[in-house]
Amino acid sequence: MRSQMMTYSSQTGITALFASATLGELLRVFMLEPEREYYQRELQRLTGAHLRQLQRDLERLQRSGLVARRAHGNRTYYRAVPAHPAFVDLRAAVVKTEGLGDELRGALAGLGDAVTLAFIYGSFARGDDVVGSDVDVLIVGSASRREVATALVAAAASSRRELNPFIVAPADFTARRRDGDHFIASVLSGSRMWLVGDEASLAALA
Repeated sequence: MRSQMMTYSSQTGITALFASATLGELLRVFMLEPEREYYQRELQRLTGAHLRQLQRDLERLQRSGLVARRAHGNRTYYRAVPAHPAFVDLRAAVVKTEGLGDELRGALAGLGDAVTLAFIYGSFARGDDVVGSDVDVLIVGSASRREVATALVAAAASSRRELNPFIVAPADFTARRRDGDHFIASVLSGSRMWLVGDEASLAALA
């Protein structure tokens, strides 16, 4: 997914959580496309940061273990470390406030009460997706497949990802969950990024 970068002066979304705006911008870059490697000048261009501040924050991220570096020729490359214990939660926070997650929430909100809960699952939620990977979305509600497909058209186009919505009615979801349905159990045992509702909403459907 190609991330939509914000300027260095922006203080919205994930960036506002950090004393250093550069650190927030770097996390956005690394979390949204964790499979990519970036060289220093590229990161400076993407974040708009001053070089000295960029270097300080890259060093902080390396010390934390969230980012790894490797030298190749005259360049040093940096990339996210998905195995880090905080990676999944940090990526979920970024996706919820930036890019695809925000677009999907807005699109599904347009369906109103026809969507009881929705979340991203699979490789994208786990953070081990690659460029071009499909994005799996579980939707519990009364919305039809056509209504969901129409609502998600813009998000799919802007993200250049294929969205795979699995739609199930609330009563059917509850029944399949209680019966130990393999697919539902597999989805619920994995990572998820909430788009509509939360863990309390999920528990209420048990």
